[in-house]
Amino acid sequence: MLLAGQAAPRSEAADLHAERCYAHVMLLIEEAAEDGPVAGPSWFIRDWWEARLPSRSTPERKAAVRQALLTEKALT
Repeated sequence: MLLAGQAAPRSEAADLHAERCYAHVMLLIEEAAEDGPVAGPSWFIRDWWEARLPSRSTPERKAAVRQALLTEKALT
């Protein structure tokens, strides 16, 4: 039972979804930066997903998720 103001526990799937979405946004920002300055709205989206990352999301874990996305992209 949840009390008022208490957050529901997040599932592993929700955590992975947040990590994958954050990694996608970071890859899009990196790609856009190759052509020049990156628009402010992309920072808003990055920060929005970053706020939803699980507490266990370390720089190493972020790098592993990013690499997995790049590997998926290479296979398609």
